[in-house]
Amino acid sequence: MGRRVRWKQRRTSVSVGSGAVWSGLNTIVMKASNIAVTVVVVRLVSPHDFGVFTAALVAGTIATAICELGVASTLIRRDLDLGRLAPTVVAIAWVWAVLLAVVMASAAEPIGIVLGSSEAAEPIRVLALGVALSGFSAVPGSLLARGFKQGSLFLASALAFVPSSALLLFLASGGAGAMAFAWSKVVGGLVSATAMAIFARRWFWPRFDRVAFAEVLRIGIPLAGANLIGYVLLNADFALVGHSLGPAQLGIYSVAFTVSSLSVSVLSSVLNSVAMPAFSEHAGDPAGIRSSVGKWLHAVFLMGAPVCGLTMAFSHEIISVLYGTSWAPAAAVVGILALYGIPMLVELMMSNLLVALGKTGTVLLVQGVWLVVLGLAMAVGLQLVGLTGVAWAHVAVLLGVVLPLQVGLLTRALPRVLAGLWKLAIRPMVATVAAAAIGTALAIPMPTDASRLFVGGAAAALVYAGGLRREWAVYLPALRPGRSALREEA
Repeated sequence: MGRRVRWKQRRTSVSVGSGAVWSGLNTIVMKASNIAVTVVVVRLVSPHDFGVFTAALVAGTIATAICELGVASTLIRRDLDLGRLAPTVVAIAWVWAVLLAVVMASAAEPIGIVLGSSEAAEPIRVLALGVALSGFSAVPGSLLARGFKQGSLFLASALAFVPSSALLLFLASGGAGAMAFAWSKVVGGLVSATAMAIFARRWFWPRFDRVAFAEVLRIGIPLAGANLIGYVLLNADFALVGHSLGPAQLGIYSVAFTVSSLSVSVLSSVLNSVAMPAFSEHAGDPAGIRSSVGKWLHAVFLMGAPVCGLTMAFSHEIISVLYGTSWAPAAAVVGILALYGIPMLVELMMSNLLVALGKTGTVLLVQGVWLVVLGLAMAVGLQLVGLTGVAWAHVAVLLGVVLPLQVGLLTRALPRVLAGLWKLAIRPMVATVAAAAIGTALAIPMPTDASRLFVGGAAAALVYAGGLRREWAVYLPALRPGRSALREEA
């Protein structure tokens, strides 16, 4: 029995490791590819057109957050019965997503006005198609995440990227403006949904079961509420900037947010798709949960700190090289929002842990407090100093309100789960500061933004990697011994 348990634990460890690698690779490759395409496209469209699309995307993103009422996420939990719950989840996801898409398309014009751009109505109607597609792809995506098949998710994203990017470039070069982005999103969603349905290799037809319905709603509704508030949080600044300053300033802010959120995008994808099933695997085992949390925090600090630090240090050069001088005002916002990355990843990890523990109501409470306080702080910051005030509000509320609240609630649910783990941040943070300082000093004599970015960034990366070679030596090979150990046990 003990040998079987050890084999299962090692198999799960290998699956989690493989899932983490594929999820991280997926996000890095797709993020880099999307940035490359965006770099080309934003030189074909104006900040105004990009802002119009951003306004439409806010509506689409928030609607997508609740397109399946959170019920598909219950299928990711490996401690729940898939065969009993999945047909009811499919029924809920399909019906709700279509209804939500119809409402979104019907209310496109007033939504656009609220977001500061009446021109966003048509892109919003197009993106409503994507909301409907999200409902149909929710269950296949959850099945792949449940099985740690992030490689299949990566392939689905890659297959969707090619036609959507080709369409975006074609339409943008023809002067389609915001509609180019909207149609490319829908085409990408269609290809991705089809690929995930094929890769899942399991198809559940919709069927209503009253007991399963009550169970998935009990778990899913608080999670959907938390997701909704979370996506409102992530998009409230866009809505506020668009409504107050107009599409052009919104376009600039959107570019700044995209650049500064690289580390969050990469690691949040891993956390969302791998951490929750990994945490839930240790349900009822406080020692196992604490060990898993320590490993995830180590990864967050080790990989996230240098990206955030160097983005802040070279914000001007990054914007200038990637997007050109017309987007220069975004640099100041990038430098501030880069501070937001690591705390946001820590918050996301704790949210995943609370969900794995079944504390979805607690997550909803944290998100609600966050939304209220952040809304007030952003309104004040915008009035005082404009776009940079919105960025500072994000950082201040996360550090001063959200993280302390979440730590307290998590500690009450699972005492001492975070005890002493703050020490994991010390070496990565010190190495990041040293790397950024040396890289900046070496970049000063360089004549152009491109040369400063290349020389300073390369030097900083070498300093960071060398300073933490002990951590990298332990962390990176950790996946390989588990794989061979699994083969020996088998």
